[in-house]
Amino acid sequence: MMCPNSSIGAMRVVWTLLLLTTVTLAGCSDDPAPEVEDPTFDEFDAPVAPDRGVIRGVVVDTAIVPLAGATVTLAGLERSTTTNENGAFQFDDLEPGSYFLEVRLLGYETVQSGTSVEAGEISSVLRIQLKPNPSTLPTAVTLQAAGHTGCSFLFGITSLRWACDDVDPPQHARFDIGGSAPEAIQAEMSWRSTQLAGNEMRMFVRNANEAGSSINADYIGLISGPSPLTCTTPLGVSCSDDTGLSNETWTGRVNVDGASGCATGCVDSPLGPAGAGVMIDQDYDVFLTVFRNMLPSDGWTYIADGNHPTP
Repeated sequence: MMCPNSSIGAMRVVWTLLLLTTVTLAGCSDDPAPEVEDPTFDEFDAPVAPDRGVIRGVVVDTAIVPLAGATVTLAGLERSTTTNENGAFQFDDLEPGSYFLEVRLLGYETVQSGTSVEAGEISSVLRIQLKPNPSTLPTAVTLQAAGHTGCSFLFGITSLRWACDDVDPPQHARFDIGGSAPEAIQAEMSWRSTQLAGNEMRMFVRNANEAGSSINADYIGLISGPSPLTCTTPLGVSCSDDTGLSNETWTGRVNVDGASGCATGCVDSPLGPAGAGVMIDQDYDVFLTVFRNMLPSDGWTYIADGNHPTP
């Protein structure tokens, strides 16, 4: 004998199973899943002319992370663009044919890629991968040295100078930089004057001081005045207010020295700076900033502003 309640309970189980089966089968429909829209190229949406084509691409790093700010150039054409925050770029209104692209970004190796354009079509999305290259990063590195002039003299309008230090010319601050030639250097010298004959000094900047080389063979600049002094120059250009010589090569060293003060202020004359002075036991500091893959900002000095910012 079956109890009515047991029969009702069994029917409820059957109906529950049927309902679950129906829901499961509905999920196995042949209808395709809805497509998820890719927002990468939303900002580039534009109609394509029947006789023109479009190139689209994405620039990523070795970890497949999109790279923003990369410069993409169509070789042979005066057309360049930069990638957006999604690493995407687009060139539109292009004639059908083959194209070569060059991609550049600071800190990465330059890459070239080729593609073709069909009339009335958007090309398949180019995937361009850049490898890191730290040597292309902009850097501004400042070196510091303490200098001392035992004694130094400056006389007359010809700027004749004697120095009673260990060598002539004195090498009070020598920086062994090494590596490839930088885009620019900036030498600075500051001191607290202890001289009765005047408070001006001279900074003589050289590219090197090889044995047997003449004093002007690797000349960069000779400037004078009160503290601080600054010599800023791209390689191959003189920062001198004196003879205007310039160096054309880079040997990896820079020498900076302190010279004499001027009792009368080193006044300019038709034949050169005129004045006389004596500098005895004067201490000073020298700062040399080496710029690679960038140039110094106008008006910047390490003494006043600290480390130079880099992009």
